[in-house]
Amino acid sequence: MIHFLSFTLLFFSCYSSVQAGTLDHNQSCSQGENRLQAGTYQFWSQCNLQNWCAPSGVCTPKGCRKDDFPFGYNPNDRLPEKCPKGQFCPDEEDACQTLLVVGSPCQLNRDGIFQSHYQPFRRSTSILDQCEAPPNFKELADNTGRGLNFNGSVCLNNQCM
Repeated sequence: MIHFLSFTLLFFSCYSSVQAGTLDHNQSCSQGENRLQAGTYQFWSQCNLQNWCAPSGVCTPKGCRKDDFPFGYNPNDRLPEKCPKGQFCPDEEDACQTLLVVGSPCQLNRDGIFQSHYQPFRRSTSILDQCEAPPNFKELADNTGRGLNFNGSVCLNNQCM
């Protein structure tokens, strides 16, 4: 029984270490490891939760955030800013970018659907949009509550439509 318990603890400690990057600011990283986690589509890189692996191959502090309460920050840490109206924060959270026009490439699962994140004693809501609303967005917007689109636009096959 003791061998089984120690094996289980060892297995889960290794498992949790691969679930989050651990490299700090200015450490070397590989952009080839940047990806979306299967199932959650959360961005992952070799860097810790306050940094992302930039094209230079170095962990760089995040320049924007999508969530009200982002993971990986202590209460006294300075949080990156949320993007103003007309801009969005991409998956890697490097910097705010202007909303994308129809036909532009967009990131997976970023088509304006509200996501609510429930945590004990707090709730965070974010709008995951990258695509600009078309002029007739009121006619196209989904009012059924099924989340088909948010502002009349949709990111389908990684293209704003």
